[in-house]
Amino acid sequence: SFALGLEKIAAELPPIRGVIQAAMVLQDSILENMTINNYNAAIQPKVQGTWNLHQQLGSDLDFFIMLSSLAGVIGNASQSNYTAGGAFQDALARHRVAKGLPGVALDIGAVKDIGYVASNKGVYERLKKMGYRLLAEEEIMSAIESAILDPCPQVMVGINTGGGSSDSILARDSRFSALRFTKPANGSNSASKASSVAGSLAGKLSSAESLH
Repeated sequence: SFALGLEKIAAELPPIRGVIQAAMVLQDSILENMTINNYNAAIQPKVQGTWNLHQQLGSDLDFFIMLSSLAGVIGNASQSNYTAGGAFQDALARHRVAKGLPGVALDIGAVKDIGYVASNKGVYERLKKMGYRLLAEEEIMSAIESAILDPCPQVMVGINTGGGSSDSILARDSRFSALRFTKPANGSNSASKASSVAGSLAGKLSSAESLH
């Protein structure tokens, strides 16, 4: 069992000081066609798996990070099971923080280098039309680092919409109307690209001299 595995770890290895819960299973189907097995296969890794970690690991952790999904905030056709799991992780992060425990839910969108979107053609184009921005692996690692060093219960990474400047579906969603749309850099002029990066949030963060 999970508890016995933790006992073995405690006996043979140094104490567990942090958790990064990255479990994900997709069983996409529109709700009217979704079987209970489809539902459970997608929701259990994020709900039951995360709850097990929450219950079994004590209060001595330095960080407890859940790689959740923007789908839990935005919603996504044919993914009611997966989005429910993400919403649970978002709520659990707030619950843990309210109890004085570390907890961060990183709501991640589409990642270009690794993972499901990178290995399934056509998925990103659909997400891009919704308002997702393609994330690099380095950005995910930076987000995890920030979640460890300067935690916030819920962080959304990878939305690029708002302000009426985007033709994405989310640009018409009032929940995200306050967000500033960032037009992707194009063209081959390196100076132009450098200027664009320097003016972006990522550029400002990378040039910061401290964490504050």
